[in-house]
Amino acid sequence: MISGDSMPTKLALEIFDAFASICSPIVGELDRPDTAIEWPGKPRPLWPRADISGHLQTGERFIVEVDDHSDPARSLGKYWPLIHATHVGEYEHPPIEYFCMSSRDATFGTGFEDLARFMGQRFMCLYPSTFRFAITELRGKTADALAGELLRYLSEGRIASN
Repeated sequence: MISGDSMPTKLALEIFDAFASICSPIVGELDRPDTAIEWPGKPRPLWPRADISGHLQTGERFIVEVDDHSDPARSLGKYWPLIHATHVGEYEHPPIEYFCMSSRDATFGTGFEDLARFMGQRFMCLYPSTFRFAITELRGKTADALAGELLRYLSEGRIASN
């Protein structure tokens, strides 16, 4: 059982399992689900926890948020202090490959997903050597299909090669 302040959703765990079964040589290390992510200037990680994360062989850190019933913009925003501190040289951290899996529902609709897309695009402009972003729709896709999308994204051109 996974312990901690929060728990990944059932869907996030299914995607994690599917991704773990197809990990390719590009993935150097796969963290356990709900891994705490560093918070610059704080003695311990606070609330940034990634549903799926790890390191690529090329050195980048990848973070995946599965927002099936939550705000994808909030999920992205919680990493902003880390992205910024790393980019300006205040904190040592590998570049971040960020992948958001989102589903619109009655609580978190199109506007929240549009805001996450906007933030992700702005972050890529502000932090080109530190951050790369993509978002995909969850609705109607199996965990295996989503794991395949994640692997394709991570296999594309990466920050270190840009």
